[in-house]
Amino acid sequence: MAATIPYVRPSWGPEEAEALLEVLRSGHWTGGPYLARLEAALAELLSDPEAPGEVVAMANGTLALYAMLAELRGLGRDEPFGAPPRRRALYLSSALNFAAGPACALQTGYELGLVDVDPESLNMSPASLAALLERVRGDYELVVVNPVLFAGADAGLDAIAELTRVHDAVLFEDGCHGLGLYRHGGEGLRHWQPARSSMGAVFSFHPTKNVASGEGGAVFTRSPELAARLRMLRSHNMDRSGGAPELATTRGRPNPWFYEVATPGLNLRLSEFHAAIAHVQLGRLEANRERRLAIADRYHHAFASDSRLRCRTPTRLGDSSYHLFPVTLEQGAVDRFTLFERLFAAGVRPQVHYVPLHQQPAFASQALVASARFPVLDDIGPRLLSLPMFPELDEAAQRRVLAALDGALGGG
Repeated sequence: MAATIPYVRPSWGPEEAEALLEVLRSGHWTGGPYLARLEAALAELLSDPEAPGEVVAMANGTLALYAMLAELRGLGRDEPFGAPPRRRALYLSSALNFAAGPACALQTGYELGLVDVDPESLNMSPASLAALLERVRGDYELVVVNPVLFAGADAGLDAIAELTRVHDAVLFEDGCHGLGLYRHGGEGLRHWQPARSSMGAVFSFHPTKNVASGEGGAVFTRSPELAARLRMLRSHNMDRSGGAPELATTRGRPNPWFYEVATPGLNLRLSEFHAAIAHVQLGRLEANRERRLAIADRYHHAFASDSRLRCRTPTRLGDSSYHLFPVTLEQGAVDRFTLFERLFAAGVRPQVHYVPLHQQPAFASQALVASARFPVLDDIGPRLLSLPMFPELDEAAQRRVLAALDGALGGG
């Protein structure tokens, strides 16, 4: 019996195994050289000479979001823990996103607003964002806009960056789908970079991502001050640089064991094992991009004249990282549940990205969510699914996917 084809499978080779053994033998299981290499390599990928930045690796993408939101809000400094907030803050996300960002926002004292999607890109709709920003103008001391590069495309982000500038909002991108988005420019192939006006971007190294390490995440920022605070926060906010002389010194000399915690922090550190895997994975990002482009190209050709499905990735190859390959069922096609049942029976396992956030009980009762409407996502959401997409999906396996899909849709 043929093996089941999942929607994603982590790609790895002997290099990852060798790196893990190197870490085991080194004795540096946390905070070792691979962490520094990963942070430097990712910072180089996301920076340009005129706008350099720094990367602070975290234990996972959710904690990267949490850390960014906590620091933007000044939690523990400007805003006390466990007390009513001194200033109103609002976090805005696309309604087509995972629950991590909104959950972190609520846990760090933000109110929540959700934005409908663009009917073409499925990214945050600039028009819907503009309407919401106008609606809440003057109501909040801090507004944070956190658009996701859905499936790996950055369509609409320039317009969103301009809107945040006009409305004096803070922008930082959710780049968890974005690693591997390269474009050809005057200097050759160049990776996507966060907007110049952005406070930065967050990334995930979850096993489903284009750079996978089991768990892991990172924050990219062009602010040295923010990077320094994030590094402190991820290690319990321990400070070894100062402190009361009677505690920090003995006979006028620094105590080598001393540290001070002035503000409560957390352990958000990425282990050296995860850093080693992510560093190796980052090194093959371009090669895996070529494989993803070939897979996407075959899907686009297969569905070009099929009225039952519509591809939801950019038609021009290279305008996406192809982290996912989303499609929608069109008029006359079977319903999504029936399609899933038939594909599962044929040994193909698609996925849904995502259950819309405004339908989740944790967020639906938020005032700005409950009063909002999401006509585009309410139409597209029930018809949306993701097809298998990973570098090792060869032509033979993809033909199996396409044949199973054709049969499940009633074509044979």
